[in-house]
Amino acid sequence: MKIIHAVFLLIIILFSQCTSYKIIHVDDKFNADDKYGVYYTLPKTVLDIDVAVNKTTIVKGPLAQYASKYLGLTDVYMNNSVNYEISDINISDDFISDKEKTFFVELPQCSKNRRFHNRLFVNLTENGVISSVNFFKNFNSGKSNIEKKIIIKNDDASGKPDLQFIENLKIKYDTSIEKVLIDTVVVQRKKVTKFIIEKSNEEKAKEISEIITKLRKERISLIIGESDVSYQSETLKFMISEIDNQIQNYIQLFTGYTFTNTLKYKFTFIPDSSNLKKENLIFRFDSDNGILPKQDSSGNKVTLLIEKNENQLKNFTPVKEKNNGFSYTVPAVSKLTLKSGNEILKQCDISVSQYGIVSYLPKRKNKFKILYYQNTGAIKGLEY
Repeated sequence: MKIIHAVFLLIIILFSQCTSYKIIHVDDKFNADDKYGVYYTLPKTVLDIDVAVNKTTIVKGPLAQYASKYLGLTDVYMNNSVNYEISDINISDDFISDKEKTFFVELPQCSKNRRFHNRLFVNLTENGVISSVNFFKNFNSGKSNIEKKIIIKNDDASGKPDLQFIENLKIKYDTSIEKVLIDTVVVQRKKVTKFIIEKSNEEKAKEISEIITKLRKERISLIIGESDVSYQSETLKFMISEIDNQIQNYIQLFTGYTFTNTLKYKFTFIPDSSNLKKENLIFRFDSDNGILPKQDSSGNKVTLLIEKNENQLKNFTPVKEKNNGFSYTVPAVSKLTLKSGNEILKQCDISVSQYGIVSYLPKRKNKFKILYYQNTGAIKGLEY
């Protein structure tokens, strides 16, 4: 009977040796030469700061100086200018691999050559960040990209009015009197010379004002039904709309016009202990030049202040590494404030893994499942 018990105990020991795993934190002293397993890392939070800037361009009308004389308009643009304004800011979290939180899953040597009962299925992102254990689907919903991007939404001045549709040349006749001696008799004779010259801007302004007046009369005729042709309602609306557009385009030759481009910028910032409670410079901004590099002193500073919630993890005691299961992060909620001078541009709370703590789950030999929050390394789902 003792022999049977001894054999049964030996089977249990051998079985446990072929089904056990070990989680080791990788540091400078770690040596994997005689070990069999896989590496994984916990994520490091990256802050993505997306900034939308409206660039408004004001274009002076080529006939602005004649607006009052021919159209009676005084509220016109007399100079070209450009103005920039921050229209929207969004701060979101992303992740990269945290090399300081690298772990090695040591598997039993016997698993190299045999099928053992409790296999581990560790799902990693392309940069080695753990996303799940023993889930058979890809739960990688995050992405890692820390390159600055500039996306420009075009809205230029194409289709805006100019003076090309007005005939630029005109014919001028010059009459002169010349005296001719014929048989000792002096005879006066008219001489007409034909010139082709360029019209002045004032002549163009007068011509366009007459066109505007004509179009307005045509519009009134359509509205009151003076036209010889009876138009359907939809056709009439379309014709009036087209006349309105023509009138507006002609008037803008006097008043000028504006158009707006939306410029979108992406900045990335990686929080660490050195930039806590400090105003970290992200970019500079000037209403005349828009977003500027950090080193350009002509713009106003736009800074990011990060304040960690000190009370959140006050009473949390992390589980130590020894003889435990997979590691995870308990991130710290941090208050982010983006501002320019004393003006707050954006404020929000985001969980930052770097400011949190690393703990360990209890080791389980039986089947279990772990699902991580991709951007922080916190536990999202657990089946133990």
